[in-house]
Amino acid sequence: MGDGGFINLREVSHPIVDESAITLGTAQKALWAPALTMIPANYWRPGRTIRVTAFGKATTDGTAGNYVFGVGYGAGDAPTPTVSGATVAGTVSQTNISWTAWAIIECRSRGATGTVRMFGEWRPAVALLASTLQPYTFPSSAPADSTIDTTVATNAITFQLQRSGAGVWTATTTNVILEELN
Repeated sequence: MGDGGFINLREVSHPIVDESAITLGTAQKALWAPALTMIPANYWRPGRTIRVTAFGKATTDGTAGNYVFGVGYGAGDAPTPTVSGATVAGTVSQTNISWTAWAIIECRSRGATGTVRMFGEWRPAVALLASTLQPYTFPSSAPADSTIDTTVATNAITFQLQRSGAGVWTATTTNVILEELN
Protein backbone atom coordinates (compact mmCIF):
# COMPACT_ATOMS: atom_id res chain seq x y z
CA MET A 1 0.00 0.00 0.00
CA GLY A 2 1.20 3.49 -0.70
CA ASP A 3 2.20 5.76 2.11
CA GLY A 4 1.81 9.10 0.31
CA GLY A 5 -1.00 11.58 0.62
CA PHE A 6 -4.12 11.51 -1.53
CA ILE A 7 -3.21 8.59 -3.73
CA ASN A 8 -5.26 5.70 -4.96
CA LEU A 9 -2.79 2.85 -5.00
CA ARG A 10 -4.40 -0.50 -5.55
CA GLU A 11 -3.07 -3.59 -3.89
CA VAL A 12 -4.66 -6.26 -6.01
CA SER A 13 -4.57 -9.94 -5.32
CA HIS A 14 -4.48 -11.86 -8.54
CA PRO A 15 -5.93 -15.26 -7.80
CA ILE A 16 -5.29 -17.58 -10.70
CA VAL A 17 -7.93 -19.87 -9.26
CA ASP A 18 -10.93 -19.11 -7.07
CA GLU A 19 -10.43 -19.04 -3.32
CA SER A 20 -11.63 -22.18 -1.53
CA ALA A 21 -15.39 -22.48 -1.11
CA ILE A 22 -16.42 -21.56 2.44
CA THR A 23 -19.20 -23.63 3.99
CA LEU A 24 -21.38 -21.15 5.84
CA GLY A 25 -22.71 -21.73 9.33
CA THR A 26 -24.48 -19.90 12.14
CA ALA A 27 -21.36 -17.87 13.02
CA GLN A 28 -19.64 -15.38 10.75
CA LYS A 29 -17.07 -16.92 8.38
CA ALA A 30 -14.27 -15.04 6.60
CA LEU A 31 -14.78 -15.32 2.83
CA TRP A 32 -11.04 -15.64 2.10
CA ALA A 33 -7.82 -16.44 3.92
CA PRO A 34 -7.05 -13.39 6.09
CA ALA A 35 -3.41 -13.40 4.93
CA LEU A 36 -4.69 -12.04 1.61
CA THR A 37 -5.69 -8.70 3.19
CA MET A 38 -3.43 -8.45 6.26
CA ILE A 39 -2.73 -4.89 7.43
CA PRO A 40 0.81 -4.08 8.67
CA ALA A 41 1.45 -2.99 12.25
CA ASN A 42 1.22 0.76 12.82
CA TYR A 43 -0.16 1.29 9.29
CA TRP A 44 -3.24 3.19 10.43
CA ARG A 45 -3.27 6.93 11.09
CA PRO A 46 -6.31 9.14 11.71
CA GLY A 47 -8.05 9.79 8.41
CA ARG A 48 -6.41 6.91 6.53
CA THR A 49 -9.11 5.18 4.52
CA ILE A 50 -9.11 1.80 2.76
CA ARG A 51 -11.68 0.40 0.36
CA VAL A 52 -11.97 -3.34 -0.12
CA THR A 53 -13.92 -4.71 -3.07
CA ALA A 54 -14.60 -8.39 -3.63
CA PHE A 55 -16.32 -10.55 -6.19
CA GLY A 56 -17.64 -14.05 -5.71
CA LYS A 57 -20.32 -16.67 -6.15
CA ALA A 58 -22.68 -18.51 -3.82
CA THR A 59 -24.47 -21.84 -3.90
CA THR A 60 -27.45 -22.96 -1.80
CA ASP A 61 -29.01 -26.39 -1.36
CA GLY A 62 -32.73 -27.09 -0.97
CA THR A 63 -32.89 -26.10 2.71
CA ALA A 64 -34.31 -22.68 3.61
CA GLY A 65 -32.14 -20.22 5.52
CA ASN A 66 -31.08 -16.62 6.02
CA TYR A 67 -27.92 -14.63 5.29
CA VAL A 68 -26.10 -11.99 7.34
CA PHE A 69 -23.22 -10.21 5.55
CA GLY A 70 -20.64 -7.80 6.92
CA VAL A 71 -17.04 -6.64 7.14
CA GLY A 72 -14.64 -7.54 9.91
CA TYR A 73 -11.21 -6.49 11.13
CA GLY A 74 -9.29 -9.19 12.93
CA ALA A 75 -7.61 -12.56 12.68
CA GLY A 76 -10.15 -14.82 10.96
CA ASP A 77 -13.74 -15.91 11.37
CA ALA A 78 -16.09 -13.68 13.38
CA PRO A 79 -13.42 -11.13 14.37
CA THR A 80 -14.08 -8.32 16.78
CA PRO A 81 -15.17 -5.94 15.47
CA THR A 82 -17.54 -7.07 12.74
CA VAL A 83 -20.10 -4.69 11.25
CA SER A 84 -23.04 -6.57 9.73
CA GLY A 85 -26.29 -5.85 7.96
CA ALA A 86 -29.78 -7.17 8.54
CA THR A 87 -30.84 -10.81 8.35
CA VAL A 88 -32.27 -11.56 4.90
CA ALA A 89 -33.85 -14.71 3.49
CA GLY A 90 -31.80 -16.62 0.95
CA THR A 91 -33.16 -18.47 -2.07
CA VAL A 92 -32.79 -22.26 -2.11
CA SER A 93 -31.37 -24.44 -4.90
CA GLN A 94 -29.07 -21.85 -6.48
CA THR A 95 -25.70 -22.65 -8.07
CA ASN A 96 -22.79 -20.22 -8.58
CA ILE A 97 -24.89 -17.05 -8.27
CA SER A 98 -22.63 -13.99 -8.42
CA TRP A 99 -22.17 -11.30 -5.81
CA THR A 100 -20.03 -8.19 -5.37
CA ALA A 101 -19.30 -6.22 -2.23
CA TRP A 102 -17.39 -3.16 -1.13
CA ALA A 103 -16.53 -1.64 2.23
CA ILE A 104 -14.84 1.49 3.50
CA ILE A 105 -12.66 1.34 6.61
CA GLU A 106 -11.64 4.75 7.97
CA CYS A 107 -9.22 5.19 10.87
CA ARG A 108 -10.51 7.59 13.53
CA SER A 109 -7.72 7.10 16.10
CA ARG A 110 -4.75 4.78 16.53
CA GLY A 111 -3.04 2.78 19.24
CA ALA A 112 -3.88 -0.34 21.23
CA THR A 113 -7.42 1.02 21.57
CA GLY A 114 -7.66 2.75 18.20
CA THR A 115 -10.94 3.20 16.38
CA VAL A 116 -12.19 2.67 12.84
CA ARG A 117 -15.49 3.29 11.14
CA MET A 118 -16.61 0.52 8.76
CA PHE A 119 -19.53 0.45 6.34
CA GLY A 120 -20.36 -0.97 2.93
CA GLU A 121 -22.68 -2.79 0.61
CA TRP A 122 -23.23 -6.36 -0.57
CA ARG A 123 -24.82 -6.80 -4.00
CA PRO A 124 -25.82 -10.39 -4.57
CA ALA A 125 -27.56 -11.20 -7.83
CA VAL A 126 -31.31 -10.99 -7.27
CA ALA A 127 -31.64 -14.78 -7.63
CA LEU A 128 -29.66 -15.30 -4.39
CA LEU A 129 -32.05 -13.49 -2.06
CA ALA A 130 -35.72 -14.18 -1.52
CA SER A 131 -36.26 -10.41 -1.69
CA THR A 132 -35.59 -7.89 -4.41
CA LEU A 133 -34.92 -5.19 -1.82
CA GLN A 134 -31.44 -4.04 -2.75
CA PRO A 135 -28.88 -2.81 -2.04
CA TYR A 136 -27.97 -4.67 1.13
CA THR A 137 -26.01 -2.24 3.30
CA PHE A 138 -23.99 -2.81 6.44
CA PRO A 139 -24.37 -1.82 9.13
CA SER A 140 -28.16 -1.72 9.06
CA SER A 141 -28.15 1.66 10.82
CA ALA A 142 -25.71 4.58 10.85
CA PRO A 143 -22.03 3.55 11.03
CA ALA A 144 -20.47 3.66 14.47
CA ASP A 145 -16.85 3.57 15.58
CA SER A 146 -15.29 0.19 16.45
CA THR A 147 -12.25 -0.37 18.66
CA ILE A 148 -9.19 -2.05 17.10
CA ASP A 149 -5.51 -2.49 17.95
CA THR A 150 -3.58 -0.64 15.23
CA THR A 151 -0.19 -1.67 16.66
CA VAL A 152 -0.28 -5.34 15.63
CA ALA A 153 0.39 -7.04 12.28
CA THR A 154 -2.01 -9.96 12.78
CA ASN A 155 -5.28 -8.36 11.69
CA ALA A 156 -6.92 -8.39 8.28
CA ILE A 157 -9.94 -6.85 6.63
CA THR A 158 -12.34 -9.58 5.52
CA PHE A 159 -15.91 -9.87 4.38
CA GLN A 160 -17.87 -12.12 6.73
CA LEU A 161 -20.96 -14.17 5.89
CA GLN A 162 -23.19 -16.47 7.90
CA ARG A 163 -26.39 -18.35 7.32
CA SER A 164 -29.06 -19.92 9.48
CA GLY A 165 -30.54 -23.32 8.79
CA ALA A 166 -29.31 -26.89 8.57
CA GLY A 167 -28.43 -27.20 4.88
CA VAL A 168 -25.11 -26.66 3.11
CA TRP A 169 -24.67 -23.19 1.63
CA THR A 170 -21.28 -22.06 0.32
CA ALA A 171 -19.62 -18.85 -0.80
CA THR A 172 -16.51 -18.56 -2.94
CA THR A 173 -14.46 -15.40 -3.43
CA THR A 174 -13.10 -14.99 -6.95
CA ASN A 175 -11.18 -11.71 -6.53
CA VAL A 176 -10.29 -9.14 -3.87
CA ILE A 177 -9.01 -5.59 -4.38
CA LEU A 178 -7.63 -3.38 -1.59
CA GLU A 179 -7.32 0.33 -2.31
CA GLU A 180 -5.74 2.96 -0.14
CA LEU A 181 -7.86 6.03 -0.69
CA ASN A 182 -5.61 8.44 1.21
